[in-house]
Amino acid sequence: MSAPRSPTSRRWALSSASRPSWPSVSRSPGSGSLPASRPVRRHWTWAAATDPEGPPVPPEPLPGFDPLIHAPYRLRICAIAHAATYVEFGELQTRLELSKSALSKHVSQLLEHGYLEEEYVTRAGRSRLRLSLTERGRQAYRGHTAALRAIIETAEHDTIHPDVVQ
Repeated sequence: MSAPRSPTSRRWALSSASRPSWPSVSRSPGSGSLPASRPVRRHWTWAAATDPEGPPVPPEPLPGFDPLIHAPYRLRICAIAHAATYVEFGELQTRLELSKSALSKHVSQLLEHGYLEEEYVTRAGRSRLRLSLTERGRQAYRGHTAALRAIIETAEHDTIHPDVVQ
């Protein structure tokens, strides 16, 4: 059995398999950006300094837990839309205190995954965007809230030894 890992036994390491070979570049002053052939991504891994097996495998996610909905604003959008038949974009913007662009990004993620549907309606001569949860969105929201409740209930009933908490 291996010894327990401590936070000090780990270090950030650039894995050698992903280490790019950099082309030699001669840059003149003020020449602008680097050539397009230069790789821009580095793949960092969390490596254990003393453990050749690497980092531990994360636990399986809870059934019903949805990472897409879990983002705070998307969770609030789903909660508001779940409580009503539809909600207008402007109303969401006011209630969440978000800019149009930020709200639009969250809404587009939910639309893309089929959790929301949109409908344009004309009221008082102006076009309004109405959003409503689809059946898939309602099921995902209910499943996610059930998973969150399970996490809370588990945490409330778990007993932790006082020495661990210190």
